[in-house]
Amino acid sequence: MVPLQVEQPGAAYIFVTILIQCSYIFYSLWMIYFFLLQEIESLSRNVDIQKRTVGKEGISVHSSEFSKIWHKILKDYKLHMDSKLAPTLTDAQLTVLELLQERDVMKPSDLAPHLATSPAAVTMLLDRMEKHELISRERDNADRRIVWISITETGKKETERGLKIRSDFFAEALDPISSHNQQLLLYLMGKMVVTTTPEAATS
Repeated sequence: MVPLQVEQPGAAYIFVTILIQCSYIFYSLWMIYFFLLQEIESLSRNVDIQKRTVGKEGISVHSSEFSKIWHKILKDYKLHMDSKLAPTLTDAQLTVLELLQERDVMKPSDLAPHLATSPAAVTMLLDRMEKHELISRERDNADRRIVWISITETGKKETERGLKIRSDFFAEALDPISSHNQQLLLYLMGKMVVTTTPEAATS
């Protein structure tokens, strides 16, 4: 029997076959790319919608948590200062003494913005401080209506004691936090501080 002669495919046939296969591969890759592109766009739209929906709710959640922590710190601070400063000093009196130590003399009306209280309450506070010899009050020589307040030697000693008590509280509060995070905390809290001075706010 004469064996059949199988005709070998020509170069043109091989080229067309390869071209078709490449076309299939390219089409498959394009479909995958198109599908991924659609998914990414859909995901982006969903994230954008969630941001618009949550928005202020997310902020309120953070502010609520911050408020709880802040009030806890203030409560602990007040308890610490009240117990350690007693019986000769209060935290409000320490604030007055700090201001007087920085400025030498002040008028009672100058203190009210720093203490966030009424003039009558400031007068009562100064009465108690003068009784404990923390401050002295003198009338102005030129205008007897003006009263000048100054710090006494006893007041200076109590200021030093009070500042150490305050420093000890914050040193203990910050102790669990690393030095780097303490610097970060100071930076972030600095962002929150209102730069308007009490004098500017009342002018």
